Amino acid sequence: MLEKEKVIIRKEYFEGVAIFNEGDEALEAFVIEKGEVEIFRAEDGVRQQIAIIGEGDTLGEMALIKGVKHSSSAVAHTKTRLAVISKKMMDEKISQCDPLIKTMLYRFVDRLQKSNTDKCK
Repeated sequence: MLEKEKVIIRKEYFEGVAIFNEGDEALEAFVIEKGEVEIFRAEDGVRQQIAIIGEGDTLGEMALIKGVKHSSSAVAHTKTRLAVISKKMMDEKISQCDPLIKTMLYRFVDRLQKSNTDKCK
């Protein structure tokens, strides 16, 4: 969980409200403080659920880390409160990492994205 004094913004979403959509530019990542979020993709107009995640989980971080658009959509599955991690904050934290850790992080994100893509096929 993020240290409360380091989080500037929190957002709340009611059940069914989109947090971000597939193809949106990644401007923030989130930590779920309360509630659940459904992650899914639309394949040929069919909603393909990837996961339902809950308290303590993160979302949006892969696209934010890689500087790409979101490859999936996220919708509040229940009433949800999220701590927001800005792109600036993420970039600052990553820039402070040891180069080996940074390389491992990027490779892990690549593998996870590939796994998520394969899961929806």
